[in-house]
Amino acid sequence: MATPEQIPGVDWEDDRPSPYRRRERPVRVRRVRARLATRLLRMVFLDLLFPLLLVYGTYRCSVRAAHSSRFRFDPEADVILTGNHSVSKDRLLEALGFARAGNADALKITTLDLAAERERVEELPWVRSASIERIFPHRLEVSVVERTPVAFVNVSGRVELVDPDGAFLQTPAEATFDFPVLYGLDSLASAADRRERLALYLGFLHETQAEITGSSWTVSEADCSSPDDLRLLLVQGNQTIWVHFGDKDFRQRFRTFLSLAPRVLGNYSKIDSMDLRYHNEVVVDP
Repeated sequence: MATPEQIPGVDWEDDRPSPYRRRERPVRVRRVRARLATRLLRMVFLDLLFPLLLVYGTYRCSVRAAHSSRFRFDPEADVILTGNHSVSKDRLLEALGFARAGNADALKITTLDLAAERERVEELPWVRSASIERIFPHRLEVSVVERTPVAFVNVSGRVELVDPDGAFLQTPAEATFDFPVLYGLDSLASAADRRERLALYLGFLHETQAEITGSSWTVSEADCSSPDDLRLLLVQGNQTIWVHFGDKDFRQRFRTFLSLAPRVLGNYSKIDSMDLRYHNEVVVDP
């Protein structure tokens, strides 16, 4: 049997690496410092430089727009008004300040303070609320919600209008209204007190609308001086009667009046007042 030393062509003493030996995996060198620097640069750009560039670009665009003639508007042609019936266009333009602007270059859509303009419009007595919107490049839309009058009111001998919020309104020159005249509201200093007192009158109209429409009686005047007694002057032809309705049960009390009025008028040729505030009892002042 041949020993290893006896096998021809094989050198058992050769120290060269075998071609069939598996190569060792190279060790990766982590570039920690390079990655950290890249991450810091990215954070600085996104969190600091990019916002600064964005702010600067926005500022430059706004400055350029503010001085551009493209955004200049003409109040007579480029202001769109909606919702105004009792307030004239000239009055609204004056409230906006456009009527006083002598320099047309100052009227640019980009330089207007819309909140301040809206507050000035809402200071007009007839305007309940307003909204103002820019329409680029040179349009301005002003939308107003006007107050709705519900009656005439005697204010120190002068007849004006009043809305449900207790706001006194001057009658427009070309407007016509058909309302009763209310008394006793001019003595109340605040609009809140007037609104509370008006609630009696409006509550009566709401409860008795169907009954009044189906009857031949109409409300001519109303005395709102007392917070717990609504007095109405009812008219039918040549007959006029002051009726005390109190502060509740308006529908039932008006029905009582309709049922008793023919009998009472048949017994008296002239009646000054009728009091319906008492249960199962009617007080007549002939």
